[in-house]
Amino acid sequence: MVNGPPSFAESTAFRRDSGKNCKAVAFSKDGSLFAWCNGEKVNVVNVTSAELLRSFDLPKTVCLEFSPKNTVLATWQPYTTAKDGTAGVPNLQLHDLKTGKCLKSFIQKKMQNWCPCWADDESVCARNVNNEVHFFENNNFNTIANKLHLQKVNDFVLSPGAQPTKVAVYVPGSKGAPSFVRLYQYPNFAGPQSALANKSFFKADKVTMLWNKKATAVLVIASTDVDKTGASYYGEQTLHYIATNGESAVVQLREWLSGSFPLSCSS
Repeated sequence: MVNGPPSFAESTAFRRDSGKNCKAVAFSKDGSLFAWCNGEKVNVVNVTSAELLRSFDLPKTVCLEFSPKNTVLATWQPYTTAKDGTAGVPNLQLHDLKTGKCLKSFIQKKMQNWCPCWADDESVCARNVNNEVHFFENNNFNTIANKLHLQKVNDFVLSPGAQPTKVAVYVPGSKGAPSFVRLYQYPNFAGPQSALANKSFFKADKVTMLWNKKATAVLVIASTDVDKTGASYYGEQTLHYIATNGESAVVQLREWLSGSFPLSCSS
């Protein structure tokens, strides 16, 4: 661990872990905690003092994430099945950093979007499960507080800032139907009419959704792996603006890149 400017010197408090399998690392959002897996255990230390706070016997962990208020540490190990084809054991664990207790374990087969998503105050946490987004409240993972059902829902993002929490969900297009992103306010999920906004579009193999800090609008970057016009070797990108008041627009990328478009993802 290296100190920041102006010294950039190796930390004298943190003892270097020189193991060959140190691959997964994560800082907490406020920078006060640091976690890593060395191929034997997952360790959590206080950054200032390097005091070991927790150690978990999870040698195959490859992904780590802290909840926003440092209450929970999420860990993910590759999912494996037994040789006879029977289901594997849960590979996504949520740990209480205060007690060291495992709050809940889930089976999460894909690394993509493996980590649950928390609201900033941790009052709401959500994860994508088979055509549904499951919501938990106050880090009680034994009870699903609410569900948002959308066929083939692929991704979602919770809004930042104060309550009420809003959620942007993405459903990819299929069989000639367009892809779409919808905005909801938690926990109002009763049918399509409950959506705050809806934006449909084509040319999307994947999307990135960015809330602004006021949680009033989302920018959606839609991209394809191949540009069928031949204009770009790297595929094609389009940018869409969706507001919680129902307004939406296609943003011309030349305007966005030049800075003339008035909305930034931080405003």
